[in-house]
Amino acid sequence: MSRVINLGVRLSGIKRQTYEKTIARKVKPAIPGSRFSRKHIVESREINNHKVWISSPKENAHNHVILYLHGGAYIGSFHPLHWGLISKLIDTLDCKVV
Repeated sequence: MSRVINLGVRLSGIKRQTYEKTIARKVKPAIPGSRFSRKHIVESREINNHKVWISSPKENAHNHVILYLHGGAYIGSFHPLHWGLISKLIDTLDCKVV
């Protein structure tokens, strides 16, 4: 059954249309809010024409680093909910998140 559904989606072009609509929207990625910035150290750097955010606790940071890659990076922008998850990672693990 799932093969039939996959074939139907492929033949209908729904996936392609969704991709093209997402690209056309040109939604700007969410930046960290003031609450996040008050709570954590936030830096941004440009690496190979991509903006990279580096966030860490203001105090008692361990040497641990988490590389956070959200899904859909090339067609979907960084969502404000991602910053909430990153904040919880920093608070819970006392680590840096890139």
